[in-house]
Amino acid sequence: MKTQLMKLTMVALTGFAFLTPSAKASLTYNDGDLFLGFQAATTATQGATTSYVIDIGSITNFIGSGTYAGSGIHNLSISGVALDLAATYGSAWSSNATTGLMFGVIGTDYYGSVVGSGQTLFASKPETTNGVQSASPWSGASLGAQDGVGNTILNEFGAMYGSQNPTANNPAGTIQTNSVATQGDWAYYMPSATVTSTFGYFGGTIEAVLTGAANVVDLYQLNVDGGAGTLLGAFRITSNGTIQFSQNVSNFSSVPEPSTYALFGGGLIALVLLRRAYRKKDQVTA
Repeated sequence: MKTQLMKLTMVALTGFAFLTPSAKASLTYNDGDLFLGFQAATTATQGATTSYVIDIGSITNFIGSGTYAGSGIHNLSISGVALDLAATYGSAWSSNATTGLMFGVIGTDYYGSVVGSGQTLFASKPETTNGVQSASPWSGASLGAQDGVGNTILNEFGAMYGSQNPTANNPAGTIQTNSVATQGDWAYYMPSATVTSTFGYFGGTIEAVLTGAANVVDLYQLNVDGGAGTLLGAFRITSNGTIQFSQNVSNFSSVPEPSTYALFGGGLIALVLLRRAYRKKDQVTA
């Protein structure tokens, strides 16, 4: 009898285990990783007080012989971006007239364990014309100056990201509530913020309007030598939420989206069918 009672108890506990939702695992950030962040450009749209941040992986993926290195256009293996953007900023997130959504990239190799030089910074800069390198690249600065920004990325922004949970669609993405009073969210560190060690350190915005005339950002590496930043490549976000990178920024010069190719292909098919119809008509008339 006691044995049967114990078995029934175990079955009941097992059932409760299935009924209890499992807690989401916290996100993981490592020194040398890059963050890609989104925020709405206006306060009158859905998601205006919200940031969407993704850890897109180590800088080593984008340099040397990394996964996304090379002269071609590479699609990052990150899923659920379009679903998260739609849930956060509305189904028309890719329409500039609707949301004015902005995005940028930031990162640091604070301890020099990835590129071999401590306090190295990585920051994006929007292009004025797609496929044309942004003018006046960000410049490196003194060790003390870059230490402040690197420390912010690593120990403040990175720590907050690591304490949050991933979205249901993207295991590397999280939704943050913007606040001018609480450190940690993406928008807080943008140039418009009033704190000193922000991403505005670079002297201007690191973000591009997603569907504006130019929706590509260049990625620069800033060493602690005061020299001009090294161009590493460029990022682009397609209207279906695909994050793209290319070491050759000119690859993004008027690059048609997949939907454009489909429309063009459909037009060609229609022309072929129309031409065949006219030929048949001419043959019947003859």
